[in-house]
Amino acid sequence: MNQFPKTILLLMTFSVFFALLQVLLKAESKKNDKMQRPSEVSIQKETIRKESEPIPIFVKRYQQQSFDLWEKSFFKNNKKIINNESTKSNQK
Repeated sequence: MNQFPKTILLLMTFSVFFALLQVLLKAESKKNDKMQRPSEVSIQKETIRKESEPIPIFVKRYQQQSFDLWEKSFFKNNKKIINNESTKSNQK
């Protein structure tokens, strides 16, 4: 093969590669935007033990706060499922 057709094939290969790379990066950036939006992200307060607070009481308080946070997240993400189950039970 002559040098010119090899160069053209190489340039075409690189252009296809870069086009696919751009599509991949664009899809990844859209995925990241959907995952975390600043308006939907809630900032979790730190749970710090006070010097005078006994450790068992701190652990109970920490567990309660963790469970409340989990419960809030669970119900926020599964609202549709819970609503569907409640309507089914009301129909019976």
